[in-house]
Amino acid sequence: MKNMDKDIIYPPKDELEEKIKLLLVMKGYDSRDIQFRNNLNDKERYLRLGYWKGIEQKDLEYVSVKAKVTFTEEELYDSDCGWLYHYNYETHKEGDSNSEGNEDTSSSIRE
Repeated sequence: MKNMDKDIIYPPKDELEEKIKLLLVMKGYDSRDIQFRNNLNDKERYLRLGYWKGIEQKDLEYVSVKAKVTFTEEELYDSDCGWLYHYNYETHKEGDSNSEGNEDTSSSIRE
């Protein structure tokens, strides 16, 4: 079977997810690896990078400030694959103290 484009299978569903994806691409992540999926309850969405790769904390902070979201990293150790990561997110509440500043624009992907 031909490799299907993950952007077709797991596309961003709204402007917020499009912005998160764009900001991660700007930090050097491959757009084909950025996936948005529903949690088991189908009410919440989470961000996944490739096959459960980690995202650098400084990159999450950059995206968090620019997109006005808060990420919660979820990690699980699998004896066959090692550490698996995904990121729950929610929009910032009114009056949140996060502010835009000058962030480091360098990046590296955790494996």
